[in-house]
Amino acid sequence: MWKYFIESIQGKKTRKNQDYQEVNEREDKLLAIVCDGLGGAPSGEVASRLCVKSIADSFLEEYNPPYTKEWMIEIVKEANRFLYDYSVIHSKCNGMGTTMVALLINNDKGIVANVGDSRLYSYEKDQLVQITEDDSLVWEQFRKGKLKKDEMIRHPSSHLITKHIAMGRDIDLKPFEISIAKKQLFLLCSDGITDYLTDEKIHSLIDMKTTLEENSQKIIEAALNEDSDDDISIILLSNYMS
Repeated sequence: MWKYFIESIQGKKTRKNQDYQEVNEREDKLLAIVCDGLGGAPSGEVASRLCVKSIADSFLEEYNPPYTKEWMIEIVKEANRFLYDYSVIHSKCNGMGTTMVALLINNDKGIVANVGDSRLYSYEKDQLVQITEDDSLVWEQFRKGKLKKDEMIRHPSSHLITKHIAMGRDIDLKPFEISIAKKQLFLLCSDGITDYLTDEKIHSLIDMKTTLEENSQKIIEAALNEDSDDDISIILLSNYMS
């Protein structure tokens, strides 16, 4: 039985909270999504909300979905087309976009899809591992060995992403499958956390003897203590914590 906790707070310098997140359940399946509307673009809060709702509606309403990587590609591409067309039709939303990270849990398997720099982490056997890779300029530098991962924190270009939902009417997407352990914790979050906290710091804050809510609040408080002024969103999922 999966338990989860969701929390989102508006950033100190943001006009509106442009993050949106949901966890939805269908029979024995679970879908968690975090989207972060682009702060420099119009209607980021609209983009994040519509993206989550489109993907969640497909999960909840489609008749007998196959829950495969190919199906995940289809429903994310459908959301992307919907947002792009919406931005063209509604002039106030021209240029809107959002990041997206989604985890579909189906028994002992998970399907992961992401666009932009919102992340999924796995915590298992006292190891915190970043599951997704960012679509960002600093991540490209990290992959080329020109930046250490800790140097991405507070980097002047950390906010520059190379891909987002609604960038065009089509989008390249490569979901992948992961195995789920008997004792598993997943963390999905926006960059209001990861632009300010290293993986080592996040790892040090996780306490399996406390609740998901307490862990979430500690991580958010730590990001705020590091002067995070962006919107902060987090989903913690566990099959053995409460």
